[in-house]
Amino acid sequence: MVRVLPEKTELPVPEEITHVLARAWKPKHGGGYAENHEIRPYRPGDTLNLVHWKLSAKADALMLREPMEPEQGMMLLTMDLQGTPTELDRKFSRLLCYGQYLIRHGAAFEVIALTGNGIETWFVREESEFSDCVDALLCTPFTPEGSIRERKRTAVWQYHIGGEPDEA
Repeated sequence: MVRVLPEKTELPVPEEITHVLARAWKPKHGGGYAENHEIRPYRPGDTLNLVHWKLSAKADALMLREPMEPEQGMMLLTMDLQGTPTELDRKFSRLLCYGQYLIRHGAAFEVIALTGNGIETWFVREESEFSDCVDALLCTPFTPEGSIRERKRTAVWQYHIGGEPDEA
């Protein structure tokens, strides 16, 4: 079997996605290096490696520099597997563009598609899972009618991939 992907296009990323990628911060599990950190008082059981000695001397109390990481909610890409060959090429091109953007930015997301087999879902955390998802969709029968565009899901960001030429 030979896999033929649509022509890759660079699309403008919806502005709201950049705000969603890092909505909140949480303490980084296991510590380690992080670009962002929070200063807090020492609590019994904390490692002394995190003590901010200079600030502790000024405050006359042990203060920690706790590494923080972004906390993300569920992100969704939805699509209906139907349309003309040109529309399907546009849909897959957009799916590749937005999916790869999310992966590059370390965001886990879900792809939900209405296919000839019904609604199919893939949870994507890395490039190989995304590649498996695209391969499966390329081999799935198309749906003659229907749409999942109107079905709202619980997510912090949802984008429905259409095949219209002017869609950005």
